Amino acid sequence: MRARSAEKEANEGEPRWAYLRSTWEELHRFAKVHGLSHATCIALKKTLDALTMNETDQEPLKFYKLENIKPSGDLLADARKILAEAERLERVDWRHARRNRATAISLGTAVPARPEDVHKNHVFGKGLFWDADTGNYRFEYRPQKTCGTVAEPLRIPLNPEYGAFIDAVILQDQDRRYLGDLRAQAIAAQRPLYVNYDGSPCAYGWYSRQWAAITGTGGQIARTVIYDSFASEGEFGLQYAKASTFHKTDAIPEKYRSMKSKEVSYRTAQDLIFANRSDDDYADLI
Repeated sequence: MRARSAEKEANEGEPRWAYLRSTWEELHRFAKVHGLSHATCIALKKTLDALTMNETDQEPLKFYKLENIKPSGDLLADARKILAEAERLERVDWRHARRNRATAISLGTAVPARPEDVHKNHVFGKGLFWDADTGNYRFEYRPQKTCGTVAEPLRIPLNPEYGAFIDAVILQDQDRRYLGDLRAQAIAAQRPLYVNYDGSPCAYGWYSRQWAAITGTGGQIARTVIYDSFASEGEFGLQYAKASTFHKTDAIPEKYRSMKSKEVSYRTAQDLIFANRSDDDYADLI
């Protein structure tokens, strides 16, 4: 509700130029492909350029939603609580559902995948792998949005703490001594990471609904949250955010960074300047 309130306020008094720009972009593309007159294409392009300029001056709606969403570390803490609470629920299907939700939120803080990739690639033995040598899981797959243009896969090894969530959705109510066998079965069967209590794959929209239950908006917001959360870590943090979202150019991350994120980066850089100074540098000024 809080995110929707911020969204409503952001829409008051001014249209969302991004919506209009995307509409005119498709109209312009349609006109060119279907051979409409040159004058029509020019007119559409002129309007498209104006809308693009207006969009540049308007803060994206997702940044308004961020105002009421916790940073990645706090979301991970919430996921831990959900996982712990699952053990105390009376019904087995409720416990199953809560473990799924906890895992969806936790992994979204490490690898904020698009819902389409969660549905198609977060699958044991297909996009999610177990490294027996290290005892850790890793994601490795070609994201759906860029698989036709980028040959390089997304490859992110996971911290063991994230692995504990994955183990939980494998085990559910089974004894931990069966984990190895159940994991091997899931990999051999290429089982989706998220399945319902009856064993069927969770629906396409399931992932975003889990995020909406916790943050008030869908799973796509995780890709913006990670940039805000890692801004204080300097270049290292931003590079991780870029890698985990599979943004291959420097231009794309700019669209996911709020002004708050940029201001945090500026403060971090200035703090680093003062942290690296020598007190002797000021001796002659006193």
